[in-house]
Amino acid sequence: MILSLLKKIKFDKNELSGAFGDMGLSLPLILGMIFSSNLNPTNVFIIFGILLIFCGMFYGIPIPVQPLKVVGIITITRKLNSEVIYGGGLAIGVLMLIFTLTNILKLIFKIIPKNVIRGIQIGLGINLLITSLKEFIFADGFEGLILTLFLLPLNFFLILNKKYPPGLILILIGLIYSLIFKLNPKEFFTNLNLNLPSFNKLNFDILNGLIILAFPQLPLSIGNSIFATYQSSKDLFPDKKITVNKLGFTYSIMNIISSFFGGIPVCHGVSGLIGHFTFGARTGGATFIYGIFLILIGLFISNKYIILKIFPLPILGVILFIESIMLIYLSKDITKNKFDFFIATLISFLIVISNYGYLLGILIGVLLNYLIKKFYVKNE
Repeated sequence: MILSLLKKIKFDKNELSGAFGDMGLSLPLILGMIFSSNLNPTNVFIIFGILLIFCGMFYGIPIPVQPLKVVGIITITRKLNSEVIYGGGLAIGVLMLIFTLTNILKLIFKIIPKNVIRGIQIGLGINLLITSLKEFIFADGFEGLILTLFLLPLNFFLILNKKYPPGLILILIGLIYSLIFKLNPKEFFTNLNLNLPSFNKLNFDILNGLIILAFPQLPLSIGNSIFATYQSSKDLFPDKKITVNKLGFTYSIMNIISSFFGGIPVCHGVSGLIGHFTFGARTGGATFIYGIFLILIGLFISNKYIILKIFPLPILGVILFIESIMLIYLSKDITKNKFDFFIATLISFLIVISNYGYLLGILIGVLLNYLIKKFYVKNE
């Protein structure tokens, strides 16, 4: 069974490069949740890594694993305790499992038109672009800005050239930058030690997790993690049999498992798929490699500050910047129809300006499509 799954994936320089294509989004959120809620970094990184390996083998293409974005932001800003986080992850997993097994997810997907999904992709891309500039690229002052101005054109050249692995080169340059400006090698080796997961303090506050985390997260999860990821997987891998229910099932199972073993709530995400693909990934080998990488971090580096020094924010910002540009670019097909373009643009605008933009965007987008078909197209 395992051998047959492994045959679907490759391990080469392109998969190695693509492994780091989602680091700009996933790593800052993982670290932010660990810092704000005092989670056990060993558990978080090991569980996250195992889920990445599972998805790489199960799908055979770089279907990503990402921290839940709304959950991450609420956790970081409100400094929620671990009980609420585990309870929220469990509630989200169970709700998505119900939606999947009852075919509610498939029914919702049939109602939502493609231009709405494209609007979700564009809105998410713009938000990630703003985040990369605001939070990461300018975080290290003048040195970080110079590094970014050098790396952005270099990486676009490497991506278009397809001869050299851009993700791997980016990470190597980042390590050199860290050694010069951030990290003392002695400090790094001093903090290397074996850390094993701990399951002593796993309690669940499901009610608060449901209200505080699950309900705000679900509109984004349904729109981005399931529908937009499904659409992009069809765009990039048209021969692969990916379904909405299949994504919903793995989404739910991952959250249930992660909650019981001290991990953070997770999702699939269209930006991660685009990121892995843009940096070279064509099989699940990329997520498998990234999973091994995070497991090693969890096992041997328990100091959260050392992890942050190894991967400087400008490097993560460059990865996120490129990921967001490619995510927006993938939605170019909606420019062929004026109604599709208008609806997708409106939805992306709502997502950028409102905390409830994903829910509002889906509702307004579906309503506008219905009205346009009923009154305008009929009378044309």
